[in-house]
Amino acid sequence: ESDGYTISGYRTMIETLQNDLIYPGLKLEWVDLNYDDTVRVAVPEPRISEDQTVFFLPRTLVEADFIINTPVLKVHSPCITVGLKNWVGVLPGMVYGWSKDAGYNRNGILLNHTPGRLQKDMVEIVRTLGSDFVVVDAIVARERAKNYWQGIPKQRNMIVAGSDVVSVDVVCAHLMEINPDDVEHVCLAALTGLGQNDLDKITVVGNTIEESKDRFFKADKYTPYSLINQDYPYYGQSNRVWLLKGGFPGLDLNVDYLGDEPGAAPQPGQEGWSEPVYFYDDVIDPAAFISESEDCIHYAFSYLTVPDSCPAQLWVGSSQELAVWLNGEQVYSYDGAYRDHTLPNDVVEVNVRAGVNRILVKSSQREGISEFSLNICEIETNKSYAGNRLAGAKFLYWAEPERMKGDYTGDDRVDVMDLISLLRALGQSEREPEYDFNADGQVDIFDVIGLLIYMKGNK
Repeated sequence: ESDGYTISGYRTMIETLQNDLIYPGLKLEWVDLNYDDTVRVAVPEPRISEDQTVFFLPRTLVEADFIINTPVLKVHSPCITVGLKNWVGVLPGMVYGWSKDAGYNRNGILLNHTPGRLQKDMVEIVRTLGSDFVVVDAIVARERAKNYWQGIPKQRNMIVAGSDVVSVDVVCAHLMEINPDDVEHVCLAALTGLGQNDLDKITVVGNTIEESKDRFFKADKYTPYSLINQDYPYYGQSNRVWLLKGGFPGLDLNVDYLGDEPGAAPQPGQEGWSEPVYFYDDVIDPAAFISESEDCIHYAFSYLTVPDSCPAQLWVGSSQELAVWLNGEQVYSYDGAYRDHTLPNDVVEVNVRAGVNRILVKSSQREGISEFSLNICEIETNKSYAGNRLAGAKFLYWAEPERMKGDYTGDDRVDVMDLISLLRALGQSEREPEYDFNADGQVDIFDVIGLLIYMKGNK
C-alpha cells in the first residue's frame, strides 16, 4: 500500500528540516495521529449530540500546550470545509476507521454521518479538543468538491489566519462568496459559544474581503437524495429557529385559527406561542415538538431583518399543505394533500423591506408528520452558485416593538424620564445612535433642544 505522507512529501520535508544547518538543534517530531496513543475525553456539558458522550483523541493533541489547525480552503458536502470541519481529521483511524463512519474493524466507535447529526458531532469535536489558532492554506483552494477527482483547483494565493475558529470559517465563507448563515456547523458552533458568526463584529486586517473574494462552485450537499431538487441542487440552510403554535383540529388552510394571520407578530412564550425551538435539520417538523396525534394545523413564525429593501427568492418546500405570509401578505400556498418534499419544491420571487420582516408559516399535519423547509435567498440564475441566503439577512425569534420617536425608556410615552435618559447618554464617551433625536448623525445638545421642543408641542 502507498504511504500518503511519503507521496505528499511530508516525510521528506521533515527530514530536510531536521538536517538543515539553518536550524541547528531543531526539535521536530512527526506523529501520525491515526496511530498515536489515545485518551478518552468526555464531551463538555451541556452536550448537543445524542451520539457522542466521549471522544478517543490522540494523546499528542490532548497534552499539547498549543494547537495550530492548518486546513485547506475548499467546499465539501457540509458546504465548506475549513477550520471546524478539518477537526474531524484528528479522530484516529485505529479507533474510528479511515472514513470515520465505520469504526476500526467494525468496533462500533464511529462518527454518525446522517444529516442532522454529523454537523453536531463536528462541533462537539472542537468543543472537546479546542483549537488555539487556525492557519488556512488558500494558496490553491478547491471548488465543486473536496477531492482531486471531482474538485477543481482554484488558485487564490491567500493565507487566512486567526485565533477564533468560527470567525476564520466565516471570513473564508465570504471569500468563497458563500453565506456562512447557510453553513450549519458554523451557525451551530457560534450558538454553542465557540466563536463569532457576525462579520460586523470580526476584525479583518490585511486585504479586505471585498477585494479578495471570488465565487466558488458549490459542492453537493450531504442530503438524502430524495430531498434534492435537481433544478436547484445547492440548497443553503432552512431557518432553524421558530416560534410554534398548533394542534388546531382540521386540515383547511382557509380557516384562520389565529384570528388575524396577516397581523401575527408573536413574542416567545406569549399567547400560546412556544419558546424558541431550534431544529437540527433543514426539514422543519413542528409535529415533533407539538404532541398531536390527530390531523391538524400548525403555525411557525420568525422575524427576518434585512439591511435594504430588495427583491429576493423564497425557497420553500413541504410534504403537505403549506401557506406562507411575508409582512401580512400571503406569498405562497400549496393545497395538495401530499407530495415528495424537496429542497426546495418551489422558488417564488418576493420583496423584503429594510428592517424587520415577519414570516408566518402554516402547515398541515397528517399521520404525525408536518414538515416544511424555508429560506430567503439571493436571486441567482446560475444554479452552480444559487441557494445563498440573502446577504445581510438574519432570522430572529424576537423583535423589539417599534417605539415612538423620543421614547428612550420604552414606556410608550415621551416625558422627563426620556429627557434624563438622553442627558445620561450625552455623558457617555460612546453615544448610542438611537439618541440622535434630530437625525443629524450626532448625539449632542441639539438633540436635547429638539426633544424639549417636541415635548412642549405634544403636551
